[in-house]
Amino acid sequence: MIGWIALSVWPVIGIILFNKLKLPAAICSTIFGGFLLLPERIGLDLPVLPTLDKHSIPVVTALIMTSIVLLRPRQWTHTNPGWVPRSIVVLAFIVLLFIGTFGTVLTNQDPLVYGSRYLSGMKLYDGFSFSLSIVITLIPLIIARKALASPQAQRTLLIALAVSALAYSAPALWEIRMSPQLHRQIYGFFQHSFNQQIRAGGFRSMVFLSHGLTLSMFFCLAILASAALARTSGPAKRIRWWALVGFLTVVLILNKTLGALAITLLVLPLMILLRARAQLLVAACIAGIVMTYPLLRAANVIPVDRVVALAESIDPARASSLSFRLRNEDILLEKARERPFFGWGGWSRNRVYNDAGRDLSVTDGVWVIHFGVGGWFRYIGFFGLLCWPIIALFISKRDRLDPYSAALALILAAKLLDMIPNAGSDPYVWLIVGSLIGRLELASLKTGTSKQDPDVAPNSKPQYRRKLTEPPEGEPDSSAETPVTRDISYTRAKTIRHRRTSS
Repeated sequence: MIGWIALSVWPVIGIILFNKLKLPAAICSTIFGGFLLLPERIGLDLPVLPTLDKHSIPVVTALIMTSIVLLRPRQWTHTNPGWVPRSIVVLAFIVLLFIGTFGTVLTNQDPLVYGSRYLSGMKLYDGFSFSLSIVITLIPLIIARKALASPQAQRTLLIALAVSALAYSAPALWEIRMSPQLHRQIYGFFQHSFNQQIRAGGFRSMVFLSHGLTLSMFFCLAILASAALARTSGPAKRIRWWALVGFLTVVLILNKTLGALAITLLVLPLMILLRARAQLLVAACIAGIVMTYPLLRAANVIPVDRVVALAESIDPARASSLSFRLRNEDILLEKARERPFFGWGGWSRNRVYNDAGRDLSVTDGVWVIHFGVGGWFRYIGFFGLLCWPIIALFISKRDRLDPYSAALALILAAKLLDMIPNAGSDPYVWLIVGSLIGRLELASLKTGTSKQDPDVAPNSKPQYRRKLTEPPEGEPDSSAETPVTRDISYTRAKTIRHRRTSS
């Protein structure tokens, strides 16, 4: 009962947030808050329409409220024109997703029979239903591309990730000590297998998320965001961000998730030591590997045996779990090759069964799920949207780079690494993707267009901006939300007067 109340009240909370906060902060608060606080595994399942749950209600609320806020008359110098991405490559990946969805339906209308197990064929109805699910998934991308594209908005996104993890660390530490019970105590049921949260004689917290792995990866990305903020902040706040990096790292270690900890130890030094261009180089390499992972995996280019041996030297139990996942990937990949273009479709048709109808497979990694369900069309469309912004940033002009975009690209690359062994692509990840896509578009508008921006008032004067990271200690903080601006025409007039006076 409380879970349904929470879901129904969240749109009202979103309205309040949009009325009290600036637009970037309101978007982040609505989507991050829904992801972290709303219950798992319940939702209103409407015919054809996607399920209204913790993943759809916050993003739809954010989309509606962002649209309303952007109708207010003012100069929108920090938003991209229109709601549709202008990048041909991004649009191609989106179209590929929808084509792949209906291609999957049309090529999987045959029922599958394995002993006593009967899996019905897919219908055109399923194509429309899955297409609407794709729309819900991409809403955070559309919002962020529109309203979280400026460096100031990207800084807000990094702050939202770091601060929300700090707030979430309190219930997480409680569950590490007392066992994961908060979801059951507040919403009345447990959201996953309890046995999977028992680790090393203790517990792995979940709070209100789907799994302890999901929470650990959230802490991992928050650690990286805190390190990025520490590098770009002034002396007054730098120490606080470094302290948060240390604190969240301790929380992650206590949460006993080897994969998330390994990604943190791999990427955190890169975030601390490398410049923006070098960070983008590493992120682009990771994106390229993930884009071609099924090919690399099938060709045995990925050194899986070495990875298992390394994991065994650290923790034999975790190595056994990893080896089990890799064996499942092998049998799932072998079945996926039978229908490589459009896959096997949903409703567990992509899984492997024996002659008696017993399920022999476990689908953990995001990559193997999408490749098995939708084949190359779905895989390229889905991971193309995730990987292309990183690659595009790396090959873009140097004057379009800034530390916030590079940090978000490296954070996204860290999440891509997690998508190989684990499932889940949460709404805040698509916020990062949309923000990077929008940053590329916003930079091109400011540097190479002569057309009038439809989001800028027609009589607005040209401006240049000098960005400040932190105010000097003792001076009031003007906030990174408001850039320092000066009218060029005023500056030129002042220079002319000075010349006349000197002559």
